[in-house]
Amino acid sequence: MMLPGAEHSMMSEIKSGGLSKYLIKPINYFVYNIFLDLANKLINLLPITICFIGVGFLFHKYIILFNNIMLIFPLLLSIVFAYLIRYFIGLLLGMVAFWLTEVSSLYVMTTRIIAFLSGVYFPLFLIPSGLYKIIMFSPLSYICYFPSMIAIGEMRGQILLTGLVISGTWVLLLLIITIFIWEIGLRRYESFGG
Repeated sequence: MMLPGAEHSMMSEIKSGGLSKYLIKPINYFVYNIFLDLANKLINLLPITICFIGVGFLFHKYIILFNNIMLIFPLLLSIVFAYLIRYFIGLLLGMVAFWLTEVSSLYVMTTRIIAFLSGVYFPLFLIPSGLYKIIMFSPLSYICYFPSMIAIGEMRGQILLTGLVISGTWVLLLLIITIFIWEIGLRRYESFGG
């Protein structure tokens, strides 16, 4: 669910002029794009889910899903926040195409940086404590690391509540920034042809 998607489609639509067809329709581009992105991710998630169910069936004696049922709601909320944070960061990266003509290398580079700083490659608690504290206040740690720590029961009590508040705040802040940059970018957007 946290793989990039929105930025790539937005970059290509801005570069090709395809964004114009959405601007003249009475739909919100962000709402359209989020449902398109969710549909693509759910289609990709189906085979993975089937594999996990198969592995879970084979190794059910060794798998512990939740040791605390009270963590299910915070986990689901953190996954929704994680998706929205990744989505808005993706849209912001996609909007770079309003100002730059070639953005594919930026796309590849930022995807790797986001994966590294969000805890995809390794748990963030392994980095030095000063850097860990800085990353925990950035939105990136709430994309993968924070939901993973909730899932294994490492985030509880005040730390869990603080993390949910910080990630929810990042969602709202990134939404505001995305709308602001979108408005600036649209003033600069030009499309030719028909």
